[in-house]
Amino acid sequence: MMESKTELSVKGDQPAANADKVKRFNEAVKPLIEGIEGVSISVNSVLGAGDPYQTISDVTTLDDASTPVSIEHTEGTVMMIDFWATWCPPCQKPMQHNQDMLKENAEKWGDKVKIIGLSIDKDAETVKNHITNKGWTSPIHYHRAKSNCSDVYKVSGVPHVLIVDTKGKIVFKGHPANRPDLAKDFNDLLEGKTITGAGCEPGGDDKEEKEGEEDSKKATLDDIKTSMTQMDKFKNETRVKLQTDCKEECSAMMRNFLVCTLEASYDSKTESWSQNYMNHRVFVGAQDKLDTVKAKINEAMGEKAGEGGWNFTGINAQFIAR
Repeated sequence: MMESKTELSVKGDQPAANADKVKRFNEAVKPLIEGIEGVSISVNSVLGAGDPYQTISDVTTLDDASTPVSIEHTEGTVMMIDFWATWCPPCQKPMQHNQDMLKENAEKWGDKVKIIGLSIDKDAETVKNHITNKGWTSPIHYHRAKSNCSDVYKVSGVPHVLIVDTKGKIVFKGHPANRPDLAKDFNDLLEGKTITGAGCEPGGDDKEEKEGEEDSKKATLDDIKTSMTQMDKFKNETRVKLQTDCKEECSAMMRNFLVCTLEASYDSKTESWSQNYMNHRVFVGAQDKLDTVKAKINEAMGEKAGEGGWNFTGINAQFIAR
């Protein structure tokens, strides 16, 4: 249900051109932190528009969750990889659109256009049942499983897509809503044309924000200390109370997730701090149980940022009836 976990995570991103240096760094730092629980240090060579597609490995098919496989690009084909989740409301229309495009253009495209659904769900079985019920069988579906592809491609929210041209170059990275006519994009790429716009610039992204989140806000060290004190309160008091109060309702839910996250950063150029202090609430289940849990959380934490003494940057709240 509502778990408590404290971690130290140090991450950094480098251009794809520094991939060899990044690999050497990660190999050197790995033995230094091995065996230390809750500590991770990693640097990734982030791939984006203009970079060659790097094969995504360690994903699984929906029929065999135990055997890792890879998503490879075949020269001469256009490929779109759609990072999504069954519990993500904004992901549903794009996935339906993927199904419709492939069905409408099946004769014209044949095997020259491949649309791949890459789910970040907790398990593959949930994804399999969902796409079967929806009839989304034309895209090729995979489960992210243990793959590090979200870090390599810096996918921090869903839906998020990569479009790869016939020569294996990434030509777009970002939210699918920023490509209003994907079918035309695929046709243009098959004809050797280029596509332009946000998310198509080399090394760029369309900067789409995660659903329900806001940009980090400027903060002082005292602000960050206050947020950390509140996180201790959430961990030791609020979380414990809600676990007891919501145990019956959450035990019957498909997904129940309540967590506070704090990301603090220092900009050496402006000599200033900023923080992104978020409260994530994701629950999937029967409507009556959702209503009960939502009321209890609102009573304990306040419905909006700032209520009840909490100074969240924002709240990502998803209560999905199933």
